Amino acid sequence: QVREAVPAIVEITDYFKPGGAGHAAGVQLAGLEHLDERYVKAVGYATQAKRQGRPKLVLRYPTEADRIAQERMRGMHDLIELMTSWFDDVQRLDRQTLSQLMKMGSKVQRLLEFTGKVRVVAGGKG
Repeated sequence: QVREAVPAIVEITDYFKPGGAGHAAGVQLAGLEHLDERYVKAVGYATQAKRQGRPKLVLRYPTEADRIAQERMRGMHDLIELMTSWFDDVQRLDRQTLSQLMKMGSKVQRLLEFTGKVRVVAGGKG
Protein backbone atom coordinates (compact mmCIF):
# COMPACT_ATOMS: atom_id res chain seq x y z
CA GLN A 1 0.00 0.00 0.00
CA VAL A 2 2.81 2.40 0.78
CA ARG A 3 4.32 1.51 -2.61
CA GLU A 4 1.15 2.88 -4.19
CA ALA A 5 0.63 5.82 -1.83
CA VAL A 6 4.04 7.48 -2.05
CA PRO A 7 4.09 7.75 -5.88
CA ALA A 8 0.54 9.14 -5.79
CA ILE A 9 1.56 11.75 -3.23
CA VAL A 10 4.64 12.69 -5.26
CA GLU A 11 2.42 12.98 -8.36
CA ILE A 12 0.05 15.30 -6.49
CA THR A 13 2.84 17.55 -5.25
CA ASP A 14 4.48 17.64 -8.70
CA TYR A 15 1.16 18.84 -10.11
CA PHE A 16 1.40 21.95 -7.89
CA LYS A 17 5.13 22.64 -8.26
CA PRO A 18 6.44 25.15 -10.85
CA GLY A 19 6.10 23.47 -14.24
CA GLY A 20 3.06 21.47 -13.12
CA ALA A 21 -0.40 22.03 -14.56
CA GLY A 22 -1.85 23.04 -11.21
CA HIS A 23 0.83 25.65 -10.66
CA ALA A 24 0.34 26.97 -14.22
CA ALA A 25 -3.38 27.35 -13.48
CA GLY A 26 -2.58 29.37 -10.35
CA VAL A 27 -3.75 26.67 -7.94
CA GLN A 28 -1.90 26.14 -4.67
CA LEU A 29 -1.72 23.05 -2.54
CA ALA A 30 -3.11 24.18 0.81
CA GLY A 31 -2.18 21.09 2.75
CA LEU A 32 -1.25 17.49 2.36
CA GLU A 33 -0.40 15.37 5.33
CA HIS A 34 0.91 11.91 5.65
CA LEU A 35 2.65 10.40 8.62
CA ASP A 36 5.04 8.25 6.63
CA GLU A 37 8.68 9.43 6.75
CA ARG A 38 9.11 8.32 3.13
CA TYR A 39 6.49 10.87 2.07
CA VAL A 40 8.36 13.72 3.72
CA LYS A 41 11.53 12.61 1.97
CA ALA A 42 9.73 12.09 -1.37
CA VAL A 43 8.36 15.63 -1.50
CA GLY A 44 11.77 17.06 -0.74
CA TYR A 45 10.88 18.77 2.52
CA ALA A 46 13.99 20.36 3.97
CA THR A 47 13.90 20.54 7.74
CA GLN A 48 14.85 23.84 9.34
CA ALA A 49 15.53 22.37 12.75
CA LYS A 50 19.04 21.33 13.80
CA ARG A 51 17.86 17.99 15.15
CA GLN A 52 18.35 14.72 13.30
CA GLY A 53 15.52 13.00 11.46
CA ARG A 54 12.54 14.31 9.56
CA PRO A 55 9.26 15.63 10.92
CA LYS A 56 6.20 13.41 10.90
CA LEU A 57 3.86 16.21 9.86
CA VAL A 58 4.40 19.17 7.54
CA LEU A 59 2.10 22.19 7.86
CA ARG A 60 1.73 25.13 5.52
CA TYR A 61 -0.03 28.27 6.70
CA PRO A 62 -2.91 29.53 4.57
CA THR A 63 -2.21 32.42 2.22
CA GLU A 64 -4.46 35.17 0.88
CA ALA A 65 -5.06 32.99 -2.18
CA ASP A 66 -6.21 30.18 0.14
CA ARG A 67 -8.66 32.56 1.85
CA ILE A 68 -10.06 33.70 -1.49
CA ALA A 69 -10.39 30.09 -2.70
CA GLN A 70 -12.22 29.14 0.52
CA GLU A 71 -14.56 32.10 0.06
CA ARG A 72 -15.34 31.08 -3.51
CA MET A 73 -15.89 27.45 -2.54
CA ARG A 74 -18.23 28.55 0.26
CA GLY A 75 -20.19 30.63 -2.27
CA MET A 76 -20.42 27.69 -4.68
CA HIS A 77 -21.52 25.40 -1.84
CA ASP A 78 -24.24 27.85 -0.80
CA LEU A 79 -25.46 28.15 -4.40
CA ILE A 80 -25.61 24.36 -4.80
CA GLU A 81 -27.52 24.06 -1.50
CA LEU A 82 -29.97 26.73 -2.68
CA MET A 83 -30.44 25.01 -6.05
CA THR A 84 -30.96 21.64 -4.39
CA SER A 85 -33.55 23.08 -2.04
CA TRP A 86 -35.31 24.86 -4.92
CA PHE A 87 -35.31 21.66 -6.99
CA ASP A 88 -36.89 19.77 -4.07
CA ASP A 89 -39.59 22.46 -3.85
CA VAL A 90 -40.25 22.32 -7.61
CA GLN A 91 -40.53 18.52 -7.52
CA ARG A 92 -43.34 18.79 -4.97
CA LEU A 93 -45.41 21.11 -7.20
CA ASP A 94 -48.43 19.67 -8.98
CA ARG A 95 -48.29 19.67 -12.81
CA GLN A 96 -50.61 22.64 -13.25
CA THR A 97 -48.68 24.87 -10.84
CA LEU A 98 -45.36 23.81 -12.35
CA SER A 99 -46.67 24.56 -15.83
CA GLN A 100 -47.82 28.03 -14.72
CA LEU A 101 -44.45 28.72 -13.11
CA MET A 102 -42.60 27.68 -16.26
CA LYS A 103 -44.84 29.83 -18.46
CA MET A 104 -44.10 32.86 -16.29
CA GLY A 105 -40.42 32.72 -17.29
CA SER A 106 -38.76 36.12 -16.95
CA LYS A 107 -41.94 37.61 -15.48
CA VAL A 108 -40.87 36.06 -12.16
CA GLN A 109 -37.66 38.09 -12.27
CA ARG A 110 -39.56 41.30 -13.02
CA LEU A 111 -41.95 40.52 -10.13
CA LEU A 112 -39.02 40.06 -7.75
CA GLU A 113 -37.45 43.31 -8.95
CA PHE A 114 -40.79 45.09 -8.42
CA THR A 115 -41.27 43.70 -4.91
CA GLY A 116 -37.72 44.80 -4.07
CA LYS A 117 -38.58 48.34 -5.16
CA VAL A 118 -41.82 48.27 -3.16
CA ARG A 119 -39.87 47.26 -0.03
CA VAL A 120 -37.42 50.10 -0.54
CA VAL A 121 -40.21 52.68 -0.88
CA ALA A 122 -42.18 51.21 2.04
CA GLY A 123 -39.07 51.24 4.21
CA GLY A 124 -38.42 54.90 3.43
CA LYS A 125 -35.06 54.33 1.74
CA GLY A 126 -34.10 55.03 -1.84
